[in-house]
Amino acid sequence: DDLLSSYVSLRKKLEEVEEKLTEKVQMLDDRTRHLAQDGGGATIQDDCARNVDQDEEMLCYPKDTYSFLALHGPMKNPSIFFFGLAMFLLQVAFNMLLLLSILAPSLSSRDFFDGTSDIFPGDVELLVKIVQILSIVVHVMIADYSMDDLISAVNLFPNINKAQEDDPLHGLVLSSCLRFIQAIAANLSTVFLVFTSLTAKEVILNFAAINFISRLDDAGFSSVVRGHFGKDMRNMALQIEVKRLPACVTDRHRPFMRIHFVMLSTFALMISFGLGFVLVPQTAGDFLINTFRIEFEAGTDLETYNGCYDFEELPVSMRLRGFRPVYTSRTSTNKARFAYCKTELKWYLIDSDRNDGCIDDDTDPIGKAYSSFSFSYDIQDVFSEPFYSMRGTPLNPTFFISDVGIRDDGCKALTANGKCEEVLNIAAFEFDGGDCCGATCNHPECGLGVVNRAFESDLDDVVGDGYQNCLDPVMANVSIILNEVKVESYRQTEYP
Repeated sequence: DDLLSSYVSLRKKLEEVEEKLTEKVQMLDDRTRHLAQDGGGATIQDDCARNVDQDEEMLCYPKDTYSFLALHGPMKNPSIFFFGLAMFLLQVAFNMLLLLSILAPSLSSRDFFDGTSDIFPGDVELLVKIVQILSIVVHVMIADYSMDDLISAVNLFPNINKAQEDDPLHGLVLSSCLRFIQAIAANLSTVFLVFTSLTAKEVILNFAAINFISRLDDAGFSSVVRGHFGKDMRNMALQIEVKRLPACVTDRHRPFMRIHFVMLSTFALMISFGLGFVLVPQTAGDFLINTFRIEFEAGTDLETYNGCYDFEELPVSMRLRGFRPVYTSRTSTNKARFAYCKTELKWYLIDSDRNDGCIDDDTDPIGKAYSSFSFSYDIQDVFSEPFYSMRGTPLNPTFFISDVGIRDDGCKALTANGKCEEVLNIAAFEFDGGDCCGATCNHPECGLGVVNRAFESDLDDVVGDGYQNCLDPVMANVSIILNEVKVESYRQTEYP
């Protein structure tokens, strides 16, 4: 039984191999027939297989779906033309969706932003920056699929002055323009994906994604050649494999000068963009918050550290060695600052002028509080997470960030103390923690003795209770209309 079973299994495998060999032979026969019809025979096949041989230029059409657009019009061969057009639309759509996911975060599920920029991270490790630069160098100089499409688009654009009457001039122009558009979209996606990556692995995976999109036209052509879309389209694809390019494309002066120009200009643009708009601003801290304000609850023994903390720019040499930025106290009489501990992945409030937040022992007097775990360069990532005292007691500090900066008197004032502070009565400080409106103030002294103006008139030597500076847009104005007002006067009568 075992021997019979092995024989049957072997027989099935032989039949599968025979079927594949038959298919290969049929494909070779088809190609031979098309070579004979073209009149060039083995010479054309050798030229096309060689494509570029030393100083020779590419002699045959590329084996991709853009060649369908170059040789077949929408009226004469609509099926193969619209198939090539569909591959182009798919490539552009994928690249546009990738760009939108970066440039318009509200349209994607991306919920993590390290820094003040909605596009680029606050900063990344030196290793990631090296990988980003090297990946751009390799992308351009080795010419991966998206870069190769850009070079081909320039190379295959016809010289209109040398076009012959029977040359598919309109198809060549359309094919080159669409290939160029797809290549530009792919290279834009590449540069944004590279410089928004947080890890070296992410850079490499993003390159794989871009190459997958850029290879759709090649994969589509191979599917047609294998007969997945019918015999007629397969025959047309086989003809393209041995079809010579017209002289208006191949008769060029110094073709490699154009290739080098495209490569060097693309490299210069990508590197300039990466350095000027991403890497240099990251190193300078331009994508990190400049100032924040913190308030510790009463009874935590940390009230002395309330106030504003300003970004302190570290030397570039320290930033390149992996030091995170520090935020120094503006109002405290001590040397308080927030610094990051890379070994523990936490932000520490320390009473020291050190740039490293790591401390040797939890009992070290310079340590005052620490954050939850965080990989971010920007400290605001931990503002919504728990903070702890050095004894591990949970803290509930309140953080505030203002795009217009924080004045010194705003650093000293307190929120949610029942007193409406004008400097804190803005959205960034939650309208002084709700002190300025009756519906949001939660303090025994809310609104007491602060009203000095009523009915658009100043009150002379008189103060009242109320909320005349309620600016919270959520609160609705209430108008009280008095239809009738009676004033009664009483005269005191003195009796003997």
